[in-house]
Amino acid sequence: MTRRLFDYWFDEDHEVTSFTVPFRYHFCQREAIETLTYLVEVARLGDAKALVEAYAEVFHRDLLSKSIEFQTTMDGQRQIRRYVPELEAEGVQDLPPEDLRRYAVAPNVIVYLRLEKDFGSNRIFHELPLIPPEWRSTWSQKVILRGESTKPGPSGNLFLTNIH
Repeated sequence: MTRRLFDYWFDEDHEVTSFTVPFRYHFCQREAIETLTYLVEVARLGDAKALVEAYAEVFHRDLLSKSIEFQTTMDGQRQIRRYVPELEAEGVQDLPPEDLRRYAVAPNVIVYLRLEKDFGSNRIFHELPLIPPEWRSTWSQKVILRGESTKPGPSGNLFLTNIH
C-alpha cells in the first residue's frame, strides 16, 4: 500500500484543473511523508510517548534536574513535563491517549479554518491527487471537526483540531 501511494504521489504526473502546470508535491512535503512512514512502518513508533523518548531534544535547566518526565493526571490524561529553554521554565503538555495516532494539528485558527474547508467535506480528496484512482470507490474517510461529538466510523477517521 505504501509503495503504491509513493508511486502515485511522487512518480506519476497529475493534471489538476486548478493548476496551470502538472501538480507536484513540494520537496518538504515528500520528506515529511517519508519521515512519517519511516517512524510508523520501520521504527514502529506510533505512540507519542515512544516518539518523545526516541527523538526529543533534551534541554537541562541545571545538572540535577531531569529534562523530560512523563506523568498521568488523576483522570488518566498523559502528560510530558519538560524544560523549555526559550521560556526558561518548565512546561507541561498533554499527550494523546496511548496508541492514538495523531500526526499533525493546526497551529492556529487561520490554518484550522483552511483545513476545515478542505477536509470537512472530503473535498481535498477529490480535487488533489491523494487517493489512487483504483481506491476511490472504496474511500470512506469520516472527518470529525473540533467540538463535534460524532462517534468515529468503523473504517477511517480524521479528527481535525487545532492547538490553543
